[in-house]
Amino acid sequence: MSNKLQAPIVNLNGSSKDDLLAGYKWTYEALETAILALQKTMPHGRDYPDGTATLMEAREQHLARLRAVIDAQRDIEHIARAVLNQ
Repeated sequence: MSNKLQAPIVNLNGSSKDDLLAGYKWTYEALETAILALQKTMPHGRDYPDGTATLMEAREQHLARLRAVIDAQRDIEHIARAVLNQ
């Protein structure tokens, strides 16, 4: 399986470039909102009174979620740029 992102090819039988770009813009902005929300909900020590190990594990898990959303946003940006350049 290839890791290369596959952007749609603008054509007469498919979605218009404007419709595709509008969808990617909406998705990008929604992911930006999710990123901001995740940044504001980083686990804090006061919420993990049972110790540092639990807090560190919670933070690692949270950062993995944040990275996944950032990666998804980058993918959407890459695809949108590919559509824009057609």
